[in-house]
Amino acid sequence: MLAGAGVFVLLHGGAEGSSRFGTAEVLGALGLPQDPSPAEAGALLKTAGVAYVDLPKLHPALARGVGLRPRLGVRTLMNTVARLLNPASAKTHLVGISHPPYFEKISGALGRLGASRVLVLKGLEGEPEVSPAGSTPSLLWT
Repeated sequence: MLAGAGVFVLLHGGAEGSSRFGTAEVLGALGLPQDPSPAEAGALLKTAGVAYVDLPKLHPALARGVGLRPRLGVRTLMNTVARLLNPASAKTHLVGISHPPYFEKISGALGRLGASRVLVLKGLEGEPEVSPAGSTPSLLWT
């Protein structure tokens, strides 16, 4: 919706062991590349208004750390750090989280890293995405 309204949207992340469809799959179904390099994503952002960069291409070392979560069975610092990446030097952020106590921590950290506006959302059932099946707790930081 944001890209359709003329807002440039650069998404980044990874499957992180999820069995559900992720951002890359949804963009692929829309005919957009699922696995562009960061440079290709930059060009795509200019032409399509939306692009996705997989975490291993954006930050390979961090992706390896995030990969520990399914093996350890617990949250790691790496998953939180991945949410703080800002490859486009954007001033406005929309971040999904799955752990409610991180609302203020994530928004405050992004503010200290240069963001001027942050919207943090928490989906249902521990998912970081908005769900049409219920209300979405959120925090707007400016």
